[in-house]
Amino acid sequence: MVAAKRTSREWVTHFQSRKSHTAAELRAKLERKDFTVTEIEDALTWAAHYAGQSDGDVAVRTAATRKDQRYGQARIAAELAARGLDEDIAQRVSQTSASDEQQRANAALALQASRFTGEPHKAAAWLSRRGFEEDIVRRAVEQLVGVLD
Repeated sequence: MVAAKRTSREWVTHFQSRKSHTAAELRAKLERKDFTVTEIEDALTWAAHYAGQSDGDVAVRTAATRKDQRYGQARIAAELAARGLDEDIAQRVSQTSASDEQQRANAALALQASRFTGEPHKAAAWLSRRGFEEDIVRRAVEQLVGVLD
C-alpha cells in the first residue's frame, strides 16, 4: 500500500509543529518538495490565516530568545535577515537601548571570564562574533580586565 502524498498545507502544518518558520523559510521548504507556485502560495495564505504563521511573531520571539542568550543587536538582526525577514523589521525588532546592550555584553563576558584570563583580545573577538558593537565590546573588556586584576 502506497501512502498518500502530503499536500502543501499538510507540509506547512508539519513544519510549523516543530518550529515557527517565516514565510520565506516555508516557501523554500515547499519548493524543495516540488510544489507548484500556486500550491505554495495557497499554503502560505492558508498558514497566515488559519495556522498562525506570522513573520512578525517569529521575529519578536527569535529576537527575545537571542537577547536572553546574550547575543548582540547586529547578530540578532543578521539572523532575522537570514531567515528571510525584511531588513527594516529585523533592525526594529532587534533594537535595544545602549545600556541594555552593554548589560548583555557584560553578563555574557562575565559567564565566560575564566576562558579569557590574560587574553583580553580573545574576549573582545568573542563578543564581536556575538554581534556587539566595538564601543560596547571595549567597555565590557575593560570592566573584565578591571575585575580580574
